[in-house]
Amino acid sequence: MLITQQADLLSFIDQIKDSPYLAIDTEFHREKTYFAQLCLIQIATDDHIAAIDPLAQAIDLKPLYELLAQDSQVKVFHACKQDLEIFYYEVGKVLSPIFDTQIAAMALGLGEQISYANLVHMLLKRPLNKAQQMTDWRKRPLTDKQLDYALDDVRYLRKIYHMMDHQLEAKNRKHWLDEEMHRQTSEEGIITPDDQLWKKIKMRDKTPSVCTALRELSIWREEQARKRNLPRSFIVRDELLSSIARYRPQSATDLMEVRGVTENFVKQFAEPILEAVKRAKDTPEENWARLDKKPQSHGPDSLVSQLAQTLLRQRAMEENVMPRLIASNDELDKFLSARDHQTLLDSGWRWDLVGKELDLLKRGKLALGVKGRKMIIYKLDEDKNLQPEHHSKLEKKVDNEA
Repeated sequence: MLITQQADLLSFIDQIKDSPYLAIDTEFHREKTYFAQLCLIQIATDDHIAAIDPLAQAIDLKPLYELLAQDSQVKVFHACKQDLEIFYYEVGKVLSPIFDTQIAAMALGLGEQISYANLVHMLLKRPLNKAQQMTDWRKRPLTDKQLDYALDDVRYLRKIYHMMDHQLEAKNRKHWLDEEMHRQTSEEGIITPDDQLWKKIKMRDKTPSVCTALRELSIWREEQARKRNLPRSFIVRDELLSSIARYRPQSATDLMEVRGVTENFVKQFAEPILEAVKRAKDTPEENWARLDKKPQSHGPDSLVSQLAQTLLRQRAMEENVMPRLIASNDELDKFLSARDHQTLLDSGWRWDLVGKELDLLKRGKLALGVKGRKMIIYKLDEDKNLQPEHHSKLEKKVDNEA
């Protein structure tokens, strides 16, 4: 069903408002804009399914957004970040609570960043026709093939949700997903603050003075992109912004010396760019922008890092969960080098699963060895001698030691 009239929308909202969950997907266009242009919203429950046309002149989406803003229904998505960003600007908040089937797949050992089509094929044995994937969703009228394609994205999503929810419950891993969704769907997780965007830009010179200039320039660019509703690259490409930050021009003449800068660019942007560079120059040292230093591993420390990765992968394999859901290599390095700050592995299910053992490992109270095809864990005994123990027998003793 395609909803293009307000009365039909209100009727549909009345039908779905008491469902414990909503399976949601969107179709949008953002190739030449800063803000995504929402072209279609698909929603399904156990008993109802519809596509809502935001471009229809007779539609006011405010009642739908009021429903989505409530926390009484689980919102089910696959790879939710872009959808949540769109709804953030439309609804005014990050939707909650969220169940992301791509993240749930990692918790169930079904793959890392698995596509929706592959997940449907794996769990439901149904092939998805992706012929409409690259269609222009702004054009009207929508064809039957387009609508079938769009509705399939929630038609099967609701079935997958029930299956995964049941499996997570059976494995006592629902709290795993809850913790991960809370972390990934925080406002900062969905919308990167303007003063942090510079960290996503590649740069050769990473000294604080250059980083500070890049931070101020990227803040200016973001404001311009938002104001003009244009992609960031339409204002200034990343490479050019990085070059300007490295050169830190003091005048329009200096700016012209930067490779890639044109006369038209100088006429249009010289004043705000020079102001941004000056703000960076005038920034007190304690407020300089700096990249987080990655821990340097040498000699024995690098061996500890390798052993930690081995232990993490072993635990992931035993629990049939994707290692990256537990921790990325960067997150593992942060844990191994952490002194006064908390990391992902310091609490929650990650700590229970492998964090305790990793903590003992980095403190020199645990060691790993290999015998044949079996990994042996060695633990410090009362006389401070390393003794071999089978890893499956170690868990209770780790509790006591930690």
